Amino acid sequence: ISQWGHSFRPEYRQLSTLKQLFPDRSIMALTATATPDVQADICSQLKIPKEQLILGSFERSNLSIKISQRLSGSDQLIAFCNKHKQESGIIYASTRKKVEQIYNRLSELGHSVAMYHAGLPDQDRHSAQEGFIKDDIQIIVATVAFGMGINKPNVRYVLHYDMPKNMEQYYQEIGRAGRDGLPAICHLFFSAGDIIIQKRFIDDIQDEAVAHHLRRKAEQLLAFCNSVTCRTTDILAYFGERYAKENCGHCDNCTETVDTIDGTII
Repeated sequence: ISQWGHSFRPEYRQLSTLKQLFPDRSIMALTATATPDVQADICSQLKIPKEQLILGSFERSNLSIKISQRLSGSDQLIAFCNKHKQESGIIYASTRKKVEQIYNRLSELGHSVAMYHAGLPDQDRHSAQEGFIKDDIQIIVATVAFGMGINKPNVRYVLHYDMPKNMEQYYQEIGRAGRDGLPAICHLFFSAGDIIIQKRFIDDIQDEAVAHHLRRKAEQLLAFCNSVTCRTTDILAYFGERYAKENCGHCDNCTETVDTIDGTII
């Protein structure tokens, strides 16, 4: 519904006519990832009074969040998968070509793996999804097309091979891990080249206001990747929530030594 959502569709704003057509009916809007701006936009579009807004916490304390620079992508990926060979996991890549490359490489190494992207036949996508849900397949390699409506409780890791487009997409995708409440790992590989590619796609958007907003969101995620402060604090602040703790105890910046420099010397 929101123009500033991560997957904006103009047609969604037509839902606002429902309140006019059915004035006596109640309307409930639910979302897992909404910044304060998006919350206000949704309420405005659906004519929902602000006093009827209910917010839960964005913290997922069972998720271990780690972010690394992608240096030797394939080697890093294989090392991670070998370490978690008996666990169920999702690997997200930005393009269909990368999905297929990762799938082929892991298949060659004997991993139980399937792939999912919008370019595959419906039957292949359905088979991959069902196999993953039923634990017949351990790893699913996918684009952003995979995951909506998936409620598999025992996903032990979500690995991003590329930087997502924005914080909303990132948070939704890592939210597919650890739904049984047990510990799960969320590891993101990124490089500066990721944001260059994203900005090329954004440059093709005709609406400059939307393009500007998407550029800002991409830069915010890049800043998050490079941050040396608590990841949980950063995520919650993005969604308008204040985190009371100084150390969350489940992100790399809180549990590992962070390399810093003295900027005054420079």
